[in-house]
Amino acid sequence: MKLTAVARVLDTFPPKVRDRASVIVSDFIIAEMSLARACKLPVGTFELLNLIWTRSHRDKKSSAWTVAKLLQTQVHYYRWQFNQALIQAARRGDLIMVRWVLAHFRHCHITKDGSKKRLDEDNWAFSKCWTRPKSTEESNGVMKT
Repeated sequence: MKLTAVARVLDTFPPKVRDRASVIVSDFIIAEMSLARACKLPVGTFELLNLIWTRSHRDKKSSAWTVAKLLQTQVHYYRWQFNQALIQAARRGDLIMVRWVLAHFRHCHITKDGSKKRLDEDNWAFSKCWTRPKSTEESNGVMKT
């Protein structure tokens, strides 16, 4: 995956070079970026969130250490990123981003005393997003691998 902004900057390059270079540059830009940080950025986009999410799945298979790899291999980091990303999305007032976070972190739940309280304090307009139906796959906030 590549970021649109990077692809546009490299538009003058030949197609073969442009495609490979835009993937490399996009990867470099998000190398140590967490999902919560991406949600906090004023220019945060779903393209950026999807790129980080995709990279976390790709890096899961790698022997190299990356921040993205932590998202899919460390349950505590996964839960922490869920809380932080959800809080940042709510602070932005971005209901679509809140729903993106809820959809991608299907195995995390909003607790009454944790995230929900902070989210309520930050932005009461999202109160209808706090709960969602539990599927039979979900296991009380434990990430399945």
